[in-house]
Amino acid sequence: GYLSSYRSCYDVTFYDIHLDINEKQKSISGFVDISFDAVEKIDTLQIDLHQNFKIEAIVLGKDTLSYYRNHKAVFVV
Repeated sequence: GYLSSYRSCYDVTFYDIHLDINEKQKSISGFVDISFDAVEKIDTLQIDLHQNFKIEAIVLGKDTLSYYRNHKAVFVV
């Protein structure tokens, strides 16, 4: 997609991806740590993730953040 203000308000410096692939169950589980620098004030940011991936939680430090989905986009608020 295009570079909206929800995508351009931060600059990713590192993705740390942890996956558990279960071939028998044909499933993938895991988590991603995203390190980034805010390049402007952030009240909402967008992360792209296909709809078939379930999100259990989005966490910043010890806080669980609110989010909503719009097709392949996840908006963290």
